[in-house]
Amino acid sequence: MTAILDSLLEQKIMNATEDMIVFIDREYRYRFANDAYYAFHGIESSHLLGKEISGIVGEENFRKFKPLLDRAMRGEAFTKKDTFELPDGTQRFEEGRFAPLRDNAGEIIGATVTIREITEQELAIARAEEESRRAAHYLEIVGVIMVSLDKNARVTLINKKGSEILGYSEAELQGRNWIDTCIPGEIREEVHHVFREVIAGKIHYPHYHENEVVTKSGERRLIAWHNVLLREKSGEIIGTLSSGEDITDRRRQEEKLRQFAAIVENTTEGAIITDAQNRIIALNPAFLKITGYSEAEVLGKTPAFDRSGIHSEDFYRQMWASIETTGKWSGEIWNRRKDGSNYPLHLSISTIYDAEGKVVNYIGVFTDLSLLRASEEQRAHQALHDALTDIPNRLHFATRLRHAVEGAQRNGNKVALYCLDLDDFKIINDTYGHDMGDSMLLEVVQRLESVITESETLARFSGDSFVLFSERNLSVAETAQKAQQILQLFQKPFVIEDRSHFIGASIGVSIFPDDTDSADELIKLADTAMHRAKSQGKNQYTFYTQELTEALFERMMIENSIREAIATEQFELLYQPQVSLSERKIVGFEALIRWNHSALGVISPLKFIPVAEKNRLIIPLGAWILREACTAARAWHEKGLFDGRISVNVSGVQLEDPDFMTIVQETLAKTKLPPAMLELEITESVLMKDPQRWIAVLDALRDLGISIAIDDFGTGYSSLAYLRHLPLSKLKIDKSFIDDIPVQSDACAIAKTVVALAESLGFSTLAEGVEREEQLAYLESLGCDAVQGYIFDKPLRAEDATERLKSAEIS
Repeated sequence: MTAILDSLLEQKIMNATEDMIVFIDREYRYRFANDAYYAFHGIESSHLLGKEISGIVGEENFRKFKPLLDRAMRGEAFTKKDTFELPDGTQRFEEGRFAPLRDNAGEIIGATVTIREITEQELAIARAEEESRRAAHYLEIVGVIMVSLDKNARVTLINKKGSEILGYSEAELQGRNWIDTCIPGEIREEVHHVFREVIAGKIHYPHYHENEVVTKSGERRLIAWHNVLLREKSGEIIGTLSSGEDITDRRRQEEKLRQFAAIVENTTEGAIITDAQNRIIALNPAFLKITGYSEAEVLGKTPAFDRSGIHSEDFYRQMWASIETTGKWSGEIWNRRKDGSNYPLHLSISTIYDAEGKVVNYIGVFTDLSLLRASEEQRAHQALHDALTDIPNRLHFATRLRHAVEGAQRNGNKVALYCLDLDDFKIINDTYGHDMGDSMLLEVVQRLESVITESETLARFSGDSFVLFSERNLSVAETAQKAQQILQLFQKPFVIEDRSHFIGASIGVSIFPDDTDSADELIKLADTAMHRAKSQGKNQYTFYTQELTEALFERMMIENSIREAIATEQFELLYQPQVSLSERKIVGFEALIRWNHSALGVISPLKFIPVAEKNRLIIPLGAWILREACTAARAWHEKGLFDGRISVNVSGVQLEDPDFMTIVQETLAKTKLPPAMLELEITESVLMKDPQRWIAVLDALRDLGISIAIDDFGTGYSSLAYLRHLPLSKLKIDKSFIDDIPVQSDACAIAKTVVALAESLGFSTLAEGVEREEQLAYLESLGCDAVQGYIFDKPLRAEDATERLKSAEIS
């Protein structure tokens, strides 16, 4: 705060100086000018501040002035001299000092210009060369350093002012080397070199320069020098004569002025100055902005005018006791704005004394804490709430849930937790973009909040996942009703771009303390139940059971073991014969994978294949199956035992893999299996999910000579329009239909239809899972081409299949 007072007092000093001082901002507008500048231009401050320079000095002068301002605004500090002739013929010299104007952060916000008339100095120096004998008296009375050096840099003349500033007597400096005595050590060698070059006439001696000198006491002072060379009549250089002005304090003043301007114009802290009687005599713009008062409403009053009424008189007595005792006080206080609202602020008060120790002024600086408090509250809210929906986030929810569980433990109540995940929400994002997806999430939250009571908490856990817990001590039936109530919220369509979209939700439910006594575990269990709801068809709710945890553990074990099992070849292929009904001979084998896990025992493909597909491990696993199956078929073929087809199942993930065709081609090439002996089986559900997508892939496989069969035919929803265009060779009737023939009429009708459809399209048919003679007889009567099942053989190891082929007997 002392810096403000100093700046204000120094502003009065600036107004008293004959130098013209102005501050110019980056838009070339006046931001400050002293009285000398107003007087020179014959203009008042109200007609100058905030105005563009060109409007005051004219466009022509502005064009000359602008490049100099631009240099200063680029960070350069320099001095520019100029001369001009007055109307009466008198020549006038001016010196303009340009420097960047910076704010508290060090950013350049404009330029500072100090203009002074130096005509008298210039003429004095000129006369000094011609009237050296008369200069001695002048040297004693001028207010600048005058020093003359011979060609060896020894002092031949030093005036009284120079002696005073440097701290040496004239006798001490006479004959001493100026550079070795008064120039700072770090630049001494460089100055010696320059001086020698000047005396030798090799370089121009600058008319003006600035450098530091070292006084006898070791203090450094910044001097602005005006220089001339001393010559003999012959023109030989015999020394130098320089006048130097100590500008140390001026530069400090300029820095204070810069700070003053930055404080007055840019600070966010309010500031006031009072006199010894505590009447306000000055204030800054921030004070007016914070309090809402005008300057006229404040000047002359005491700071008590805006008291909030919150603090007692004793509070203020203690404050002033501290100020009178220590000269200062600092603390938090509440004041009142003009609109009547109270606000918190941090206030620092300092006392200014004169030379005799009497109180001259009080300075108060304060920071408005209301925005800080609001910002802190906002940050605290943001840390605990979801940025999009503004409902509690995972962290906030976990804290509330722990408190709810602790309360339920004390009171013997139940807490029901619902984990909700939107079904197929990714399709909305992919189709309409994330902005539309966000809009839908906001509407989801609105719907959920419409059924939430005060004792329930909703939170967003991730993109389309939400959690809700209820402290209402619900029974199991009431918990189920709540889940059903949530599901009903999704019966109404969401409207996106004027189109209605239905989206469901899968909900998992866990209950404290029935399922667990841990709040964190309660969330995990509900999440497990939610995934079960999704796997069972989505858009439904499922309660957690212990069996779910066991299934989840088994799934994790499978997932973690698949990679190792592939690398160490823990999997095994079995081959189930496919028998022609007309010839009663083996015409093919289906390769079936098996896995005997060291910890989990025999794992069904129905369990590990979906896991492998989810993690895309089915790609390396499928490549291994294909290679093993083709190798076995090639071995049988070379022995003359087999010329049928080896059938290998392929998943949709494999078909999507851009390297799938390459894998198939490389496998055929390495195993040397004729392509006609390979048949790839694709389930009807995969093929019909997006048949148009697979046509190109299947055509490429057919072009290689590979056969394509539809597995599990009849369980999906095949489009006949696509079926007739797909390059297929076989339809495999699913075992679920074979089990019920010839007893169930609907199963018989389906089997009959599939055989007839295949015949009409030119496909062959194969029935899976044939185990009884009556099934075989019925299929033969329909004209089914081939079967596989326990009625002939179970899946065989490769060596057993070899022996089976050798026997060539079909019973």
